[in-house]
Amino acid sequence: MKRNIYSLICIILFFASFTKANGQSRAVKKLEQEATSYYQTEQFQKALVLYERLDSLKPGDAEIPYRIGVCKFNLQHRRESLPYFQRAQNQGYSFLDLNYYLGRISHLNHQFDEAINYYKSYQISLSDTLTAKTKVKDRLPVEEYIEMCQIGKELVKDTLTLEVKNMGPGINSSYPDIVPLTSADGSTLVFTSRRASTTGGKIDIQDNHYYEDIYISYKDSLGKWRTPVDLVSLNTELHDACIGISPDGHKLFLYRSHIGKVRSGSIMVSTLEGNHWSEPILLDESFNNINWEPGATIAIAADEKTIFFSSDRLGGFGGSDIYGVRMDASGKWGQPYNLGRKINSEFDEKPTYLSIDNKTLFFSSNGHKSMGGFDILTSVYDDVNKEWSTPENAGYPINTADDEDNFIWSADGTKGYFSSSRPDSYGESDIYVINRPHPTSNLALVKGTVLDEETGKPVSATISVVNNNNQEKIGFYNSNSLTGQYTLALPHGTNYGITVEANGYMFHSENINIDTKNPFFEITKNIKLESLKAGNSIVLNNMFFDFNKSELKKESKSELERLVTFLKEHPELKIELSGHTDNVGKAKYNKKLSEKRATAVLKYLAEKGIGKRRMVAKGYGSTMPISTNENERGRQLNRRTEMKILDNDMVVLNRYQDIQINYAIQNQAHLNNPPVKEVQSGDVPTKSSPAVGSVLKPKVHFTYNSYQALTEYSTQKVMEVVKMMKEYPKMKIKICAYADPIGSSTYNQQLSEKRAQTIMNFMIKEGIEKDRLTIESLGEQKGVIQSNDKKENLVNRRVEFIVIGE
Repeated sequence: MKRNIYSLICIILFFASFTKANGQSRAVKKLEQEATSYYQTEQFQKALVLYERLDSLKPGDAEIPYRIGVCKFNLQHRRESLPYFQRAQNQGYSFLDLNYYLGRISHLNHQFDEAINYYKSYQISLSDTLTAKTKVKDRLPVEEYIEMCQIGKELVKDTLTLEVKNMGPGINSSYPDIVPLTSADGSTLVFTSRRASTTGGKIDIQDNHYYEDIYISYKDSLGKWRTPVDLVSLNTELHDACIGISPDGHKLFLYRSHIGKVRSGSIMVSTLEGNHWSEPILLDESFNNINWEPGATIAIAADEKTIFFSSDRLGGFGGSDIYGVRMDASGKWGQPYNLGRKINSEFDEKPTYLSIDNKTLFFSSNGHKSMGGFDILTSVYDDVNKEWSTPENAGYPINTADDEDNFIWSADGTKGYFSSSRPDSYGESDIYVINRPHPTSNLALVKGTVLDEETGKPVSATISVVNNNNQEKIGFYNSNSLTGQYTLALPHGTNYGITVEANGYMFHSENINIDTKNPFFEITKNIKLESLKAGNSIVLNNMFFDFNKSELKKESKSELERLVTFLKEHPELKIELSGHTDNVGKAKYNKKLSEKRATAVLKYLAEKGIGKRRMVAKGYGSTMPISTNENERGRQLNRRTEMKILDNDMVVLNRYQDIQINYAIQNQAHLNNPPVKEVQSGDVPTKSSPAVGSVLKPKVHFTYNSYQALTEYSTQKVMEVVKMMKEYPKMKIKICAYADPIGSSTYNQQLSEKRAQTIMNFMIKEGIEKDRLTIESLGEQKGVIQSNDKKENLVNRRVEFIVIGE
């Protein structure tokens, strides 16, 4: 009996064990089927999770570590995949792709001879197993990898003497960190990252990475990079990537994807206003709805009038080609043009950086003698033949067998920044820095602050740079409104005229003649602006005369035209033009020569339409020195031309560019009726406010491309409206802002909106309730005149005030 019971228990345990094993087997099989489904559809992240579970359940199955290796390799964890491929090989796995992957990893580790052997074994496997048609198709990439290994051997043999370092965990993360951008002075670093802290926390299902966000870091007083911060004001829940930065670091170009189309979006631009980045605006309609791949960049000329970008549009030479596009004189972008076969290969090219002198283009390519993946290459533009040179590989250790991209040099050439995946990377791709011991670039970095002469406070100013030799406009820059700081990067070999302008101030001119061929150097120029008050004066540093002569040289033209514009923009001013000399020679002769030179400037202005009654020319000879006459530097400063304000009469302020502006109130609804009686500030309000639809007498005008600050004249006009609204406390006003037709219609629409907002904010600050004000931005609509001339277009850059109710 006991024996029967024992037998029964054994039978029960056997069937229980069998049932459990059978259930486990079914579960493993189901897990395998699910993993295989993800694997075959290239959903490698999901497949990896399941195969790692299967690896512990089926430790003897050689195909599982192989597939784990494939998943990791395709998820960019390439070097981490090597132990799994080696395990598969040791367990006898012989699938033909195994040699391919072992070759790729050996290639990435710069084991070039070993990689070549694996690649050749892979080729033999293909020859033995595939049809002739498939053979040709599949062998081409392997042959290219073998060629890359040969190139790599040569480049490593000829290693460059420079230091390449990972920027460390203070900048890099365990996620992709890419597209480093720096300001010319090296104090600001902007980059793109795909971290888990991305705005919105969402993942792009196309590559299983978090959406791109923009980060920024600044150097501290010790030259160390601070912890990067997320640029919250620029980042959205989709892709936001930095793609370019202006030399002064005040303008950031970025890509922003469209809702519902994460790989389609627009190139936009944001401006640093104080310590805040403005809401990005569309660069131009031609940069809207473009295809995009994460990590892509553009290369921007220093004057921001030429942009290079990559595109796989029809008509190219292969994959993605580099195209250029130029801005014309009216501010509109032209048609893109392909940079040609020398730059573009049958594979992919991406622009990364254009040197400040616009001569050298840096780009990444996987088709021009690469040692593996994307390499950084350079090409130099030939001004004579109007073509780009044959690209050259930037060399090792800048380039490796992995991908190198997003390269940019600092202004002085001592530091280069780029993104790469290397053995010491913290994540899939990190930002690296190249250190060179000495400056190599032939340019000067001009920097300083722009301040108010009286208060010492920072001033938001526009800085224009002109080549005095040929009058070419180099570019326009801005000082920071919070700090007054500015930065200019100027190539050697040119005589530069620099003009600093701000609303409510006299302009300031500087002459910088950089004729040296020595490497990089810095110039500090702190600028103090004089207000528009009688008695204030400026030195016209870009007025040039030959020795002992009074005829203006051609290099003076840009300064003369700036003076013409200034006087037309400020028709209330009456000025004195004065000539001064050093003390070399006879006093009587020097006085006469200085008077002739001042008169030459006056004549030029008169010929350009400036009324002679507003100007007087005087020669002071050597009687008013501003420096010593004991050395040549001092004597050079004393030889000068000045402009001084004699009177600041506001009576003629209703004239702009010799065009009479009608400030009379008009009823827009009944233009054919007799005009509504003008309401002057100061009248006793004995009746209701002006009729609905009336256009008030005061108008405000903005200087070209500005919206942030009001001139003294414009402030006066806005205060007239404020006073009227206080006298008529029920009156409601619509602020209608316009722009001139120069530039794109989209940009002008946005610019006019900002002008209206500036006026509205000013009026609210002056005590007008917000609910009594509305704004309307009309861009370039209803132009007073049709012209592409910036001076004449002052009448179009206006803000009007329309009564909309009580």
